[in-house]
Amino acid sequence: GLELLWGNTCGHLAIDYCAFWSAGKIANTGAYADVYDLHVLEGMERTIFPGSADPAAFALSPIAYLPIFILPFQILALLPPLPGFGIWSALNLIGLISYLRFFTARAGAGALPGRTLAMLLISLPAFLNLFTGQVNVWLAICVGEFMRASISGREFRAGLWLGGLLLKPQALLLLAAGLLMRRRARILAGLALAGTLLAGISFGMAGVEGMRRLAGIWLGFAGGLPTNDVEIMMNWRMLGLHIGAVSTPAAGSWLAIAGMAVTLAGTLYLWRASIEWSAETRAVVLLGTLAGTALFAWHSHAHMAMFLLPPLIYLQMQKRLPGKLLGWWVLPPVAVYAGVFALAALIQAKLLPAGISEFLDFARGATEFGLNVYLLIWAIRSAGNDVQPLPASAG
Repeated sequence: GLELLWGNTCGHLAIDYCAFWSAGKIANTGAYADVYDLHVLEGMERTIFPGSADPAAFALSPIAYLPIFILPFQILALLPPLPGFGIWSALNLIGLISYLRFFTARAGAGALPGRTLAMLLISLPAFLNLFTGQVNVWLAICVGEFMRASISGREFRAGLWLGGLLLKPQALLLLAAGLLMRRRARILAGLALAGTLLAGISFGMAGVEGMRRLAGIWLGFAGGLPTNDVEIMMNWRMLGLHIGAVSTPAAGSWLAIAGMAVTLAGTLYLWRASIEWSAETRAVVLLGTLAGTALFAWHSHAHMAMFLLPPLIYLQMQKRLPGKLLGWWVLPPVAVYAGVFALAALIQAKLLPAGISEFLDFARGATEFGLNVYLLIWAIRSAGNDVQPLPASAG
């Protein structure tokens, strides 16, 4: 509400949506390849940057999505940014509520209780998705439909839905590796077909030059761009950055590498052949894998944690989760986020030293980081209870 009152749309509120809107506007008036030209994109983003904001605070937000995912924003770019953001927010909120209710009913988990739905809607990932105008409702839907199709034995369809995670390819890293370990050939075939179609259509839209520029942006995200906001991520990269700031950069880097290696090993351990492949166990493995992905991926913000919602809800409804786990997943990050902004206001008023701002950034990222670690460890332990007995020896 304050952001709207201050007219800070595209300065803080809706910051990601405004980047997507700019991409849609460029695609409408020029070529898809221009979406990935940072000079062209910067020019468009500057035209909608709030006039009341400090020009020095402007930072370019690159577009790292395949061209096919720009299509919805071409429609929204026919409207000014603020009305378009209102429509986009309404679509996301209505779509999220409708899908979560649909998912629980169709997954055999029963009707979604209103209290549980309310908790999920005030969770930090859901809030940040709406506040920034992000696209993670699509990730949640694709994960949920992958789950439903996989549990019902329609593995090729499950793979097709999994292709939707190519919106943010880092979300697929460990999941694809696990499926390969379990030799889920039909799921992988569906994923390969979806990926081929999305990549082929995108190539036809942007051409060689556009895809080359997109690859350059992906490499830029890996190396670090101003709007990456690594300090508030929920992964080992974030922790390594903060540890490096108080010790040495090398120490931070080695910590991040070691943490990623342990996370990779732990996540793939979930997919070992001895684990029984029941519906509940699949949900446990999926939850642990996605939590591990959030830790392992090089670009991993709190709003991406929305892809955890389907397995979390399913396991909650099946009473497989520890009693208060969902509450812990929702409430501490929200409390920390609110506390951080209260303290930041005191820093702005010069009632607190500016030096603690780095600690506040760490607190935002570390809360989600810690929950991801907990979910991965819990999944490893829980799946271990579903180990298949060894066959009796002959004779």
